[in-house]
Amino acid sequence: MTDELLYRIGLAGPSRVGKSSLVVSLLRDSREQLGGYPLHLTAADLGTERRVAKTTAELDNSLIQGEFRSDALAGNVEAFTFQLRLAAGPKSAGLRIELMDYPGKWFNPRTRPDDSVADWAACKDFIANASVLVVPVEAIVLMEATGTRQRAASKQLLALEEVAKTAEWWATSRGQYRDEPALLLLCPVKCESYFADNLNATDRSTELHEAVRTTYAKVIDTVRDNAPHAEIAYCAVDTIGCVSLVRADWTEEGGQPVIRAKYRVIGDGEEMSFKGIDHLLTLLLRHLVDAQHRALEILAVQRERAAAEAEALAIRNEGLIGNLLLSLSGQRRRRRQLSSDRRGAADSTHRQVEELNEVIKDLAERPLSAKRVNTW
Repeated sequence: MTDELLYRIGLAGPSRVGKSSLVVSLLRDSREQLGGYPLHLTAADLGTERRVAKTTAELDNSLIQGEFRSDALAGNVEAFTFQLRLAAGPKSAGLRIELMDYPGKWFNPRTRPDDSVADWAACKDFIANASVLVVPVEAIVLMEATGTRQRAASKQLLALEEVAKTAEWWATSRGQYRDEPALLLLCPVKCESYFADNLNATDRSTELHEAVRTTYAKVIDTVRDNAPHAEIAYCAVDTIGCVSLVRADWTEEGGQPVIRAKYRVIGDGEEMSFKGIDHLLTLLLRHLVDAQHRALEILAVQRERAAAEAEALAIRNEGLIGNLLLSLSGQRRRRRQLSSDRRGAADSTHRQVEELNEVIKDLAERPLSAKRVNTW
């Protein structure tokens, strides 16, 4: 099939927030999480396979001598577009997904290099044309900011002003296409120490949820004002799973506030558990499959109409001489072939719509954690 639709997923987050890790976790975990579902999410090109392998190795190497070293994950030095493919079966029309990652320093005008203006403009254009905007939120920055100065510093580290601006022009763009689905995902990452559903015993999930809701209230309101039809969801994700926060130290580097977190590894540290990534995958798939379903329904109507017109033309009586000329010239045969081709295309699209009906039903029934997922 060549009827692959293209959807873009945009990312809005500062440097080292974990954008690459989030994307790679989605791909690493998708085979297990989609077990039993007629869906396949795969890398669509060699470049994506290599980037996934590279980031996976960095994640594995971050677990050293019983400690998790978040600084072992190298930051991006250039933009990279992940190419993914989602399909409901080997013969189904696929859905191409592009997800652009970029150096976090481009996101903030205070750290954006002079020679990256054109690159950042391309990133903005990509995000504006994305149907999904994912905002990774570093959980420890929110949860470990206890004093007034730390809370003020956390706003800088989270790049709240830049996130709000990005959400505004994304929502403004989406607002022009209100017949198309749009999704804003606020996604706290590195949440291991705040949930008791993985390997930790402490549960601060309600506190984290409230912190995200209040901190990103302006972002939520901006999207509602400019794209009222957009869905807004919250989904908290663990980055490693087998680690627990020991302490978080606030310091300054180059006059800028930074937070240094120290983690300990729980157990043997060999089994990563990306808790919450299954819920994030479900939210994304619900959105993308619904978008594909809507597009295929429109295509099915168009192809059914074309098939009916071709069928009517194939059997139309052109009179004695007209029918003879059609037969002798081979035009009648060509009309019948066109009718057959168009009927096949229409029937194929109808089958794809029915396949997606079942997938949508399955995804809708898939349970989500009330502590990790919410909609606003």
